[in-house]
Amino acid sequence: MNSRDEISSTEKLLNVIRGEEEEEASSKSASRRNASKQKSSSAKKKQKPSKPKKVRGGGKVVNVGVTFGRERLVLVKASQISEKRWRTMGRKIVPYPVGVNPSSPDFAGFLRSSLSDFCSGSSVQVWAAVPSQSADIRRIFVPKVGRDELPEAVFWTFKKESPFDDAKVVFDFQVEGEVRDSGVAKIAVIAYTADRGEVNGLRDLFDKAGYPLTGLTAPPFFVQNLFRSGWLRAPDEAVAVLYVGDERTRIDIFSGSNLVLTRGIKAGIHSLSEALVESYNEQWRYSTLHMAEQKEEDFGQEITLELSPEGMESVSGATGASSQDSAPMQELVIESDSYDLPHELTMESSYQDEQTPEGVVEISPVEEPPPLPDSASETPVSETPAPAGPSFKESKEPQSLDLELARRVLLWETGESPPLESGDPGYGLSAEEVFDFTLSAADRLVRQLERTLTHFQNNPGSQRVSKILVSGLLSSHAPFKNYIGEQLGIKSEGVDPWAPGLPLSSGDEPPTLESERACTAPALSLALSTNEQTPNLLYTHEQREAVDRVNSINKMIIGVFLLLFIAAFGVYLVQEKAVDSRKAVIAGLNAELKQFGAAKDIGQVLVEASKVSKAYENVVENSMRFQSLAALNELARVSREMQPQRVELLGVTVDFQVVGAGKKSKNSKMDEKEDAVKPGMGLVLEGVVIGRRDVLEATLATFWMHLDNSPLFSEATIHKSEIQEYADDGEVLHFFMKLNVA
Repeated sequence: MNSRDEISSTEKLLNVIRGEEEEEASSKSASRRNASKQKSSSAKKKQKPSKPKKVRGGGKVVNVGVTFGRERLVLVKASQISEKRWRTMGRKIVPYPVGVNPSSPDFAGFLRSSLSDFCSGSSVQVWAAVPSQSADIRRIFVPKVGRDELPEAVFWTFKKESPFDDAKVVFDFQVEGEVRDSGVAKIAVIAYTADRGEVNGLRDLFDKAGYPLTGLTAPPFFVQNLFRSGWLRAPDEAVAVLYVGDERTRIDIFSGSNLVLTRGIKAGIHSLSEALVESYNEQWRYSTLHMAEQKEEDFGQEITLELSPEGMESVSGATGASSQDSAPMQELVIESDSYDLPHELTMESSYQDEQTPEGVVEISPVEEPPPLPDSASETPVSETPAPAGPSFKESKEPQSLDLELARRVLLWETGESPPLESGDPGYGLSAEEVFDFTLSAADRLVRQLERTLTHFQNNPGSQRVSKILVSGLLSSHAPFKNYIGEQLGIKSEGVDPWAPGLPLSSGDEPPTLESERACTAPALSLALSTNEQTPNLLYTHEQREAVDRVNSINKMIIGVFLLLFIAAFGVYLVQEKAVDSRKAVIAGLNAELKQFGAAKDIGQVLVEASKVSKAYENVVENSMRFQSLAALNELARVSREMQPQRVELLGVTVDFQVVGAGKKSKNSKMDEKEDAVKPGMGLVLEGVVIGRRDVLEATLATFWMHLDNSPLFSEATIHKSEIQEYADDGEVLHFFMKLNVA
């Protein structure tokens, strides 16, 4: 693709797409999205991509690659044992029954029985491919855009290069990576479309057979699958893969393990067979006429040629020529009973002598040639030149070729056709001689290949193709490979996925026949498919995006779960540490308990507890008895400490009632049971503070602090304080204070 046709920015892309009518473009985009959603929803209802199934027993994913050949069904089974390692598990070639082909109504039943016998009840993933001509694959470059905008950019860029109808094709793409085009960063994408009718037809066929398709890809991705799966080593430089099929030839160019260009040509083994028929039969006619002339010269007898209209069909059918493509021809049949000539010899004649009876031409020996002009008198008379191509082996009765016989002659060495027998046309010809007959078709094929390579190498940033790999039935045809290499000056060799040197072919014995190796290679590459490495027309970018969204949500859920698990595990460790600490305390207490000797019985313990309780009650009773005296003594002590300030108590009222317990400890938190109310004594003090006016309040505060800090009192509070006049002392501070006796 020429870089001038590529898009260098998002703005240019949108301008090309939208033109001057933005509203029209937006409506088209909206209609496409709606249609895409409808197609996606209908596709999901009809075919939901399932996760890879596991085989019972082995636990590994087993793939079955299925290809439809010219006359047979090909099946190959493989299992992935690691990321880049596969193991083949069997192959099978099933000829089509008489009257049955992929377009027959009974083909689904034939496919079901073949897959059932081959899979033996195992749970498998089935992969197939659409025909090459129904797929359009292009490598395009789009500007760097966000992930959400990429599908639209790829869609419109592809549609600009190759217009298509959304309703008639399936569109998908794979991102290859970032590249730089003329210094501009872009995203390289391999995008492709396939005929929706072909896709739905194959999907319905396998559904009817009872083996729903897991994947459906296109033939140009076969060799890419071999590279990406690790079955074949990916090349370091660009290589071209030439696949020669029956009717079409495909040229695929790879850079590393990525397909970068593919092109189909309407020429193949059938074209080579036609060239073989034309050249061989031309040589055959020349050789037959030469033999007839030689016989005539030897015996000098007149030979009568009788026109045989019935014989025309044999020659025209053998050469593949149509009467509409040439001038009217009559066939001359030499009939001879005396000489050792072929029973019937056909030769073309474009005239009819009016003096000769219809259907009969007399040919007499020539005595002398007519005199030549002086200028050419010295020039020898030349005979009719022989057609190009190898000469025939000596044969008593040489025969002509038709297309079916030509295919046998061309491919019998590969095992594709039965071996030639003595007397068959082409018997005894070497592979080089047979190929010489096909040079006209082979040369046209080489010219197309040369133009494709030149187009690829002229693109900016493209590598030079360093090797040509020939695949298909001609992958082992040495003259064909050598001719391509010589004409293009590039190393040419066959690609064989079943080569004995491959370390991954140990799971199954490789085929021995070249034809079997060639026809099973596409099915083998399909059996190595995965959704990660193989373009799948049943698992497009829309479905991949939906799966990615689900996976993102699942990852978020798993992340939250992991955080909760870590938090719970942290709490568990803390609790475990607390349990261990409690166990240590219990162990210490048990050790102390053992120091007191053997445990006493419950009766003795109750007696001792009763004694302790009685002693405690005696202590409480004595303390209550002397509690008031102790309180007055403490008040007197605090009053003396207030000197030189004077605090005189005018009265002390004792209140014996249920009050709060003693004063709480400041260094520890007591249990709430320690704060429960119990019998006690409270004091209400009435007094005056005598002294200077400015220090009366401070003196009262100091007195209150001494009482509050006393171990005998608690909860000291000043209920009332005011300045009053005393006759002898002047102004004093009269107060009321309440406190509890601890």
